[in-house]
Amino acid sequence: MSRQAFFPESYPLHPQTPRLFWCSPQHIDATGPWLVWSEAPSPELAASLARSGVLSPILVDASQEPVLLVDGLGRLRAAHDTAPVLCLDIGPLSPQKRLEHHLAANFHKPRTEARLVTAARTARSLGVAWDDALALLAVHPHSKTARLLTAWLSLPASWDQWIVRGHACLAVAPILAKLPPDDLAALTPVVAAYAWSQTSLAQLVSWLQETAQRTEQTLRDLVSCLEIETAGQLSPKDAMARILEAARRLRYPELCRLEEAWHAAAKGIGLPRPWRMERTDQFETGHVELRLRVTRPEDVAAAAKALERCAHHPGWAALVEIGA
Repeated sequence: MSRQAFFPESYPLHPQTPRLFWCSPQHIDATGPWLVWSEAPSPELAASLARSGVLSPILVDASQEPVLLVDGLGRLRAAHDTAPVLCLDIGPLSPQKRLEHHLAANFHKPRTEARLVTAARTARSLGVAWDDALALLAVHPHSKTARLLTAWLSLPASWDQWIVRGHACLAVAPILAKLPPDDLAALTPVVAAYAWSQTSLAQLVSWLQETAQRTEQTLRDLVSCLEIETAGQLSPKDAMARILEAARRLRYPELCRLEEAWHAAAKGIGLPRPWRMERTDQFETGHVELRLRVTRPEDVAAAAKALERCAHHPGWAALVEIGA
């Protein structure tokens, strides 16, 4: 039988059992919300299709017009508009079942945080029961991942993009979920600008929250003090470090003032190498610790002479008095 004989001339189709047929991409709707783990075709896939054609069918629900794509978006997009694609009709299906079949067809893909969040959000919007959604994602209902997903889905759907882009991680969901909408909105520019690690983002939010409670300022006011625009001129790593330091200064202004004074006094003394100077506490006392590492016996005598040269520097008195 010729290929043209398999082109459906009229819709809808109501197959009693799954069957193969050829269909023009123009007659296939690939916009269904259940296509959560679809990806753009890779150059290798496009080259393979151009060389050998479609060797495995895409999954569709042909129970209505136009035909609804269930899985195989990459192959569909890689096909030329006029070239037919091989379809396996598994309809009729409900939207929930289309999502289930789509996830099953992509079971081999790694369950990244981005994929889990996207699929879980879609399952909820399609009315899939939560335990059923977790089962589709191979997530145990009492696992840590399930708890984190539950917390993340309490955030606005617009925040999913930060998981997808790698700017946030699922582990910070419990912290973010406790923020009111205004605070989340204020935090958005900071998260949008950089790819934060779990520790850094959690620390940033914690410091801002604690500062807001202590000073009775809004989170939006505090974020404006982080100098995000100035930090944007630095490398991402340096920019995040500067933002974190600015948040720490807001949270611990007196401690940061003492640290600056201590470092200035220590620099003034000019402790020679190989000596290192460190504080022993958070300025509860005026104690200063001098550390020395040597590899040869003669290094000890040399270090002692070097220390003797600065032993009577007047800066020592000021150093030990800071915070004492």
